[in-house]
Amino acid sequence: MAHLTIPAHRIGIFFTGWDAPAAQARARREAAGQTVNTVEDVLRSNGAAKVSDLLYTPGEYNNAAAFHYHVTPSLGPSCLYRARPGQTGVYADCPNISQAARFHADQLRALDVDFVLIDATNLDTFSAFSDGIQLRPAEVLFEEWAALRAQGVVTPQLAIWANIGSANADLYSKDLDLYNDPRFSDLVMRDTKTGKKLMFVVDPGRQDLFNAIQSNGGRNDVTAVWMWGNMDGSKYAAGRWSFMSPCRTPSGEFTTYFPTGSCDQLRTTNSPVGSQLAVSLSYQVGFASVPFQASGKLEGFTLRRQFEAAFAQHVDYLFLNGWNEVIAQPQTDTQGGGSMGLEYEPANAPLKGRQWVDTYGVEFDRAMMPTKEEGTRYTDLVASCVRVYRSGHATCDLAGEACCQAADPFVTVYSLKETGGDFLPTTSAAEKNALVGQGNWKERCTPYGGTPYLCTQNGDTAGPFRLYSAAGTNRAALNRCLFGVNHFLSTSANCEGQVVEGALGFISTVKTSATPRPLARCLQGAFHSHSTTGTCPAGTTTEFILGYVR
Repeated sequence: MAHLTIPAHRIGIFFTGWDAPAAQARARREAAGQTVNTVEDVLRSNGAAKVSDLLYTPGEYNNAAAFHYHVTPSLGPSCLYRARPGQTGVYADCPNISQAARFHADQLRALDVDFVLIDATNLDTFSAFSDGIQLRPAEVLFEEWAALRAQGVVTPQLAIWANIGSANADLYSKDLDLYNDPRFSDLVMRDTKTGKKLMFVVDPGRQDLFNAIQSNGGRNDVTAVWMWGNMDGSKYAAGRWSFMSPCRTPSGEFTTYFPTGSCDQLRTTNSPVGSQLAVSLSYQVGFASVPFQASGKLEGFTLRRQFEAAFAQHVDYLFLNGWNEVIAQPQTDTQGGGSMGLEYEPANAPLKGRQWVDTYGVEFDRAMMPTKEEGTRYTDLVASCVRVYRSGHATCDLAGEACCQAADPFVTVYSLKETGGDFLPTTSAAEKNALVGQGNWKERCTPYGGTPYLCTQNGDTAGPFRLYSAAGTNRAALNRCLFGVNHFLSTSANCEGQVVEGALGFISTVKTSATPRPLARCLQGAFHSHSTTGTCPAGTTTEFILGYVR
């Protein structure tokens, strides 16, 4: 039996087991010879592939429980569901379970992860559905990793993150049955000080059930810890754990956009088991598919900035968000306009106008596992950051480590309008502030929250956008040009024969989740402006699409 050596500073990760409906729906499509698209595929197709083709047209939307792949894991779509012996399964048994379980164990140990939190946060009552996507996959992971340990393979420890919020919540009791199974005694995550088993519960939840978890039928051998994300400072001070903690401005506001200063995300200082800090490849303060409401990966810049707090503090528990959450269900559109960059056809498709909360294509996906789209790029970056963290250094100062090469790959273009006249794009905050200070210029804002460094009052489609800061494949210089006394945007090197004032940055010539918004050039009389939706407002003419922006 292989045993895990528990380090003084522990590292854990978020893990989902709800893949069976989506993986099996995808397998049926592939077996029928149908094209299988991820959300990223649809974005990159620029209209050639339709959102409705994901699941709607072949009739798999309900079968997949509306779960959609946003990226494709390198090991392929996999799942951990199999029926209990002697029982009829909720789904068909997933193929290659043992191989997938071994892949996860090996990959996570290579990252120096020593505990895994299995997501059981969405459903709190026992049913066929909750059994199929939460309880049984968790049981199977316990079974598979216990078998690996018996073969001498070291795996991380396991814990459940449960929901106890509703009046009828009872699924937690079956999680406790799993904890009490003697086969898994060494596998269950434990508090290193007391030896008690650890279970994490969604905050807020029922205090009586929280107490029942700790009692564990009179055994009194479980420590429960409240946990959620994007909490205010009082929650952290009260000992709540966080799975996701946004960067903050100097005044303490959450922001997905941090042009200056450190990330400075909040940490937990006095939980029942010690201090804790969460770091993410990407995080959101609203919908991941709405402009500026999620940070995105920024080619690793977000993770590097979030790790700065870890290097400075070296908490008892560092939590990585997350490992394998590559599928998601669409949510009701509360912002208007749907998800950036997606074209919704046909009109009655179930995804029309829907938005995505936790993941959106490759860029706004938090999964650290290898994918077919990015390979091991982000897995390797996480490994680099963990190596620096384990070194004990207070800053990222190890030569040659990718984690220590932090640079934002994008530059922000502000949008200004002169009273009754010119539109002016600028990357200079000083120029923007000076012109606005004159009184005859107004800044065009974004209508979306989450960006304290950008104006959000009365925003519109002529608001700010982001360009790549350096040249690269599928990129073109976007110039600020002058015709007479009026400005316009152009990818022409000579500004279409007019005055070249300089390149603002580099616009993508292809649509991806990193640059999903089509930037249209608009014309109204003698004045040019732009729109970040690809269509210019009423009363203006859409000239053409300049490219794609963030």
